[in-house]
Amino acid sequence: MKYFCFAIDTTTEAEDVIAYMLSDRLGIDSVEFDDNEFVDDSEKEGGFFPELQPDTPADDGTSVVKFYMPGDTDADEMASKVTGVLSELKKKEESGEGIPVGTCTLHVTTSDDKDWRDKWKDYFHAFTIGDLLIRPSWEEAPADLPHTHELEIDPGVAFGTGAHESTRLCIEGLQKYLKEGDRVLDLGTGSGILAIVALLYGASHVTGTDIDPDCTDTCYENLEKNHLSKEDFDVYIGNLTEDRELQDRVGYGAYDVVTANILADIIIPMAPAAYRAIKKDGIFITSGIIIFRKGDVREALEKAGFTVLDEVADGEWFSIVCRK
Repeated sequence: MKYFCFAIDTTTEAEDVIAYMLSDRLGIDSVEFDDNEFVDDSEKEGGFFPELQPDTPADDGTSVVKFYMPGDTDADEMASKVTGVLSELKKKEESGEGIPVGTCTLHVTTSDDKDWRDKWKDYFHAFTIGDLLIRPSWEEAPADLPHTHELEIDPGVAFGTGAHESTRLCIEGLQKYLKEGDRVLDLGTGSGILAIVALLYGASHVTGTDIDPDCTDTCYENLEKNHLSKEDFDVYIGNLTEDRELQDRVGYGAYDVVTANILADIIIPMAPAAYRAIKKDGIFITSGIIIFRKGDVREALEKAGFTVLDEVADGEWFSIVCRK
């Protein structure tokens, strides 16, 4: 099967903003950054010392932001939508209100799905978040990465693997606040990674919601990979913000912990529904919040009745944790 690759010439400074805009405006949640920035990674040859890193091209501040779409996508229509988003960013830069975004030239090519999957084997390797090891199926657990919990997950065209900063922040929140036996609600569950992490750390049951019907099969496939029971994880399709029937199915005052690794513009209107779903003294872990929307999200959470406990940053992304 063929896939389209959409590649945008931009700057490293604009990577997260473009990723945010693609997700916010077009629902594109999986992107790849191709740049020459120094990676502060102790597992890499040379460790934390740039002068000991293998020779690579000098970082000139440029980047290519890529995303992939199935072969039955209307590539011309998608290219037109992406160009519209990029034009908006260029206008903000030219008016002095935005950051430098480079040429924002868009390139569209086709590739085979096997090539696409194999390429991920060059980039996605086992890593840890606290005492949690996350690894793809093609790698065994490395002996030099000590851990007490292990999660197996592979990239897909639309996926969550834990590598993105916003997902890391949510996982760290679960590691800090989840208690044995807690009931968990995962809003925008996607690949089910946060739900699986919650079960690995002792949640008694997880309910996930998402607007994408395809995520149900993905969640249960990932659950099976990690030897967990489908009886412990319910997935509902729909918009919790607007769907009263879904709200009734999910329940009220029913959850000890709720997670939402989505986007600011979804978290904000969803805050009242999340508040109703959480038990008194329950914890709401939000993430996927780009830096310039942090204040808006905090205001919406407090307006819904939450008390903010913590704000944690990772790069341009924020997690806000609050209590009912």
